[in-house]
Amino acid sequence: MGEPTEPFRAKDAIAAKRITDHRVRTRCRRLMPGIHLRRDVEYTAARQARALALWLRGRAVLAGFSAAVLWGTKWIDADRPAACNCPRRLPAPEGVDVYRDVLTECDVTVRHGIALTTPVRTAFDLGRRLELDDAVAVLDAMYQTKRVSKQQLADYARRHPGSAHIRRLREAIELSDEGGESPQETRTRLAIIRDGLPRPDTQKYVLRSDGAAIGRVDMLWPRWRVIVEYEGDGHRAGSQFDRDCARWNTLQDHGWQVIRVKNGTLDPDERGATMRLIRDALWRSGAPVDQWPSPTHPWVPPATDPGEAT
Repeated sequence: MGEPTEPFRAKDAIAAKRITDHRVRTRCRRLMPGIHLRRDVEYTAARQARALALWLRGRAVLAGFSAAVLWGTKWIDADRPAACNCPRRLPAPEGVDVYRDVLTECDVTVRHGIALTTPVRTAFDLGRRLELDDAVAVLDAMYQTKRVSKQQLADYARRHPGSAHIRRLREAIELSDEGGESPQETRTRLAIIRDGLPRPDTQKYVLRSDGAAIGRVDMLWPRWRVIVEYEGDGHRAGSQFDRDCARWNTLQDHGWQVIRVKNGTLDPDERGATMRLIRDALWRSGAPVDQWPSPTHPWVPPATDPGEAT
């Protein structure tokens, strides 16, 4: 048996001769009191959560980001605080959030030997505690695990009307979307909504006139044949970019206007131009929107053609 590749309790691993005390001191990083990880192993949010579970020794259940990542939620970085729920006083290590909510048996389960809050309870806790946009992004990501739905979360919230920050959670649920596949797609959708534009459909297949699929797109308004695509860095690489270009050309050939958005075009200095492109495309297609001005950006000369927001 070789050295541990996951977080380990140093005392136990040394006693089992899986690693030496010298290796622990010189080749490992301390994650929690008595809990270490080899420095050559990537430190992730999932390993952070498992380290917390080792340190807890059953004294509390994982919650918040720690539970979310173990349910398979993407886009959670290791710099997010680990979290557990323990109604009694628990002197947790620095960087660990301790929730003191009273949980029922239905709120807790066991996954891979670790006690943690259920997916719906995890979403409920994060949606109340995070700032609104962050909460919406996390809820979108949790829906992608297919372990909790927007309806399940809304029903759970209705059964807990007196909980702290419940109004924030309700707003986050309303803004969340089961089609949001990345934080940047969420950010784009929120910018569209806040600019007073109709809420787009998400992650839908667009078909040719003969019924064959052209492809699935991030956001769209089928009635007005306008599409918004968020381009991550992976869409700029080699064959993927070629496939995307071919798809965009096919969509435009079939009467769709395609607005392509990337990270920088959502920054404050450029967001107005991006929203103008989208608003102008919808306006030209007969959507019930005013061309100028938008609720969030001043008047400027309108864009003449849809295209990539740069």
